[in-house]
Amino acid sequence: MKAGKVLIMLSLFTLCCTNGGGETGRLAEIGFHSSTEAAIQSLEKEGIGYREHFMLGVAFKKKKNYKKALFHFSNSCFSRERDYRLRLFAHPVYAFVKSYNIKSEYYADAVAEIADIFFLYREFDYVVKFVDLLKNDESAMYRDALLLKSRALSELGRDEEALVTVEGMLKSYHDKDSRSLALIRSASLREKGDDFAGAVKDYAGVIALDESSWQSTIAAGRFVDIRGRMDAPPSDETLVMLAGALCRHRRYDEALPILKSLAAESKDNAIRTRSIRILARAYAGLNRMKEAEALARASDPAEQVEIRLAAADDLWSRNRKGAAIEIYRKIATDAPKETAKHALRRLAVFTSDNRSAGFEKNLKDFKERYPGDEFSEYCLWTLGREALKIKNKKAAEGYFTEALGKFPDGENADRMKFWLYRFNEDRGNNDAAERLFHDLVANNPDSTLTWALMERKADRYATEALAADFGRALAEGRRADYLFCHAMLFLKEKDVKKRNARLEKIPSADKKPLEILERDLVKPQFRSRYSNNMKALERYFAVGHADGINRELSLLGGEIDAQEDRSVALAHFGGRYAHYYFSLFSTLEVMRTRKLRENISLMPEATLKRLLPTPFATCVEESAKKFKVNPNAIYAVMKAESLFHPKAVSSAGAVGLMQIMPATARGIASGLGVYEYDLKDPCTSLRFGTRYIAGLHSMFKGNFDFVVAGYNAGAGNVQKWRARMAGEDSDYFTEFIPFSETRYYVVRTRKFLIQYGIINRRP
Repeated sequence: MKAGKVLIMLSLFTLCCTNGGGETGRLAEIGFHSSTEAAIQSLEKEGIGYREHFMLGVAFKKKKNYKKALFHFSNSCFSRERDYRLRLFAHPVYAFVKSYNIKSEYYADAVAEIADIFFLYREFDYVVKFVDLLKNDESAMYRDALLLKSRALSELGRDEEALVTVEGMLKSYHDKDSRSLALIRSASLREKGDDFAGAVKDYAGVIALDESSWQSTIAAGRFVDIRGRMDAPPSDETLVMLAGALCRHRRYDEALPILKSLAAESKDNAIRTRSIRILARAYAGLNRMKEAEALARASDPAEQVEIRLAAADDLWSRNRKGAAIEIYRKIATDAPKETAKHALRRLAVFTSDNRSAGFEKNLKDFKERYPGDEFSEYCLWTLGREALKIKNKKAAEGYFTEALGKFPDGENADRMKFWLYRFNEDRGNNDAAERLFHDLVANNPDSTLTWALMERKADRYATEALAADFGRALAEGRRADYLFCHAMLFLKEKDVKKRNARLEKIPSADKKPLEILERDLVKPQFRSRYSNNMKALERYFAVGHADGINRELSLLGGEIDAQEDRSVALAHFGGRYAHYYFSLFSTLEVMRTRKLRENISLMPEATLKRLLPTPFATCVEESAKKFKVNPNAIYAVMKAESLFHPKAVSSAGAVGLMQIMPATARGIASGLGVYEYDLKDPCTSLRFGTRYIAGLHSMFKGNFDFVVAGYNAGAGNVQKWRARMAGEDSDYFTEFIPFSETRYYVVRTRKFLIQYGIINRRP
């Protein structure tokens, strides 16, 4: 087979090995999981409907084949009407899409896409006409169409109409993103008309919405360029806002003269105070710390701390933490209690992360000065872990016991319970160890360590005895014990039906929150002002149009109800349309919002399938068989690596479902005799990733923890760690893996391996 055909065949194979159902399910899979070329190959055939036409329009537009994109977008506008001889010029296309036919649900999107293409062809009059065919549904699509219309009007020299269009947007859209885009556009139009004061006002409005946004970067830059052309200078309030944005975007040199002037000349004390603090940030950003310190010394004693804190925070944000720490150290000693807390916390984190001399004292200082603060739990955990590292179990036990007494549900509670279990087990205190084990299973069912311990101890419990104990504990109302028995039975029996039967007997209070969660994901009731926008997402899910989904989500503000609506919508539609990442990640997001623990023993079966899906099953089975790797291990690594997102790309450059680095992929491809491939193709990623796992499996003689540590951090690092910790047990080895990311990755992937072993009914 020629290399050029390999990619097409692999991609087409992907389409027949995913878990969708129905025509729209098939289209969603093509849209979400296929490359542009593979999508075109799959969709371009006779008798296609309007959905396929829309998808082909999107695909050809991505390839910059605008003529074909116009043809397909036009033929996606109506449910039944097609014109396969349509002349692809502005007037005939406009006449066709304006005709009286039954519109498809993609009509507005298709017309907006057509307008965008004709803008590229400089058919500005027709761009305006196409956009005017659309109704204001307050969608991000309509917002972007209005921005396009304003640009077309401006190109036609109709700037007043362009400005009216944008001002109309500001009345309809209230989210930060839309308002920032509209204000940037209106400011640009005002600049064009020499209304510099109006432009500055709009740019200041962008900065006021969100100083850290990318729109703010543009606004601050334009502000600097035009403020000298104003008839009257901007207000001090506007100038200090500008300077803050410039510093936020690290344009310190431009901020400096503005801040110096305000600090020296402003008649407003509040403006002067803000200017001096931001000026300290600017000096810190330019590494002119002597001048930042001189600012502090020249100020009132109460203000000195705030100026030094501003400088330190800027250094910290730019990862110059060593320089920041010297300032924090002084603040932690001299500042008022609440200000000192911020400084001491950063001092404790930095010194413990770097194991600097005296780091334990900083941790002890914090937990003694602020005993009720949640960060004190981190301090106690870190102190105990350090004692554990040098085998001082008595000290470690003291810290862990103190922490659990103060913070029983703290972030590190499961880790501390696990090690207290180990200490009691090692000294033969079996009753105390058993109580801790029951506590972990009942109250930390989401913990990676809970699952590791459950698997390790499973053979010590007979199924019949657990079933009898379950009944007794249930009758006597011993919650921790009946939950423990139920979870252990699920692990041992690997039978969802038996789990469901027991679940019927468990009190409603233990199950109800998870049942409500699933009900809300199956039949979502959106509560925010964006409820219509959330419902409209379905049309994009139905054709796998990820760009459309992400565009519409940009409308959502940061309000709690809007963010929950977002997560509920993505979980709901992701589950319906085979976008496993959206389904899984967003279900977990809703659970976090509602403070629900991930308990696979108690959740409804439908939720269980959301959290432990088995996508791309044919490709998984084929790769598992070919390379002799446990399919559960493939699912576990896939979930840990990408949460089943085929097109994921990490900050380090790892790609696809199995997050393979391009350099690693080249070596694997060479060994497999493949010379053209796409790591975003699910089956290709699974094949390459499984081949890599097989090699590590052979190297580490089947030790799963070493295999996945090598997958994450490289086999060479694992070999070094093994040599350094020779003779240590597996718990100690995992806890003290030097890379925190790898440490968590190992235990997380093992948890997934165990759980997939349960639902797939095989070890």
